[in-house]
Amino acid sequence: MKEMVKRIGIPEKSQRARDRGSEEIGLEIKKKRGKKNAFSMEYREFKSSLTTLHDLNREITSAIKTMARGKMEQFKEKVKKLDEKSRKQFHHDYNMFLKNLGENGKPLDTDAFKMPPKAMELFCQILQSGIALVYYLRFIRDMSLVYLVANFESFMQKSLDKSFRKKPELLSSSGKSVKYEDFVKCKSMKEARQHIIQKEIQVVNQDIEEIRNYHRTKLGMEMSDFVDWNEFKERFYRRNIIVHNSSKPNKLYRMKTGYSGKDERMGVDADYLAQSIELFGTMARRMTEFLNCKIA
Repeated sequence: MKEMVKRIGIPEKSQRARDRGSEEIGLEIKKKRGKKNAFSMEYREFKSSLTTLHDLNREITSAIKTMARGKMEQFKEKVKKLDEKSRKQFHHDYNMFLKNLGENGKPLDTDAFKMPPKAMELFCQILQSGIALVYYLRFIRDMSLVYLVANFESFMQKSLDKSFRKKPELLSSSGKSVKYEDFVKCKSMKEARQHIIQKEIQVVNQDIEEIRNYHRTKLGMEMSDFVDWNEFKERFYRRNIIVHNSSKPNKLYRMKTGYSGKDERMGVDADYLAQSIELFGTMARRMTEFLNCKIA
């Protein structure tokens, strides 16, 4: 470096000053970039969890379908070992069962079958295996929605925590306070402030409409502008009936979503889950863009 400085005729002290200036400019640029992306880490973590959720469902669904094909092949081999009369009656009753299930959506009572006991035992094994595989898929998808909503609530909580730490003045309108016995335990005002923040961010455990109002009032963010709000909030209420009401619509679900259908199970199929993952990803991205622009 010294030889280069001498060769081009720049005084060494001047060059050092310029080098320091360049480093300072570089650091300033990094700081500005950091401010613009201050909330991006929370989004990247959430986005990563969405990818994991999507991939797990794809792989588990594929594994369950492979398992189903394997079991069916095993059952076919067992059916072949039945005597001819039992085999013919098995196929007749089995096809009648499938036809009735397809037309009416309900299985036939096994009393209607005429197959002998050994064939009936095999049929029951096939039926139980099929039901189990259906329940596996149902459970995985239902729990995926539960996880998706819970993880989004965690994302909101982290984003609010960072917002209040970056702009403590946002807490000025907070109704939260620190009890005297808790306050005296705090070693600094910073610790006391963090205590209030932890109370404040519990808002994410409230109704999604309350969370929306909170973000509008506290941050000036209108969440309903970012996605189809009715579709988005419905996921929260469906999560609730999955956890608390065996996936059946209750009075609260009907009131909050406008649903007027039958009192039947409302599960999570593959398309619904895929749409939910995309919907929550878009909401998280738009919220992050807002926070990077307005808070960072």
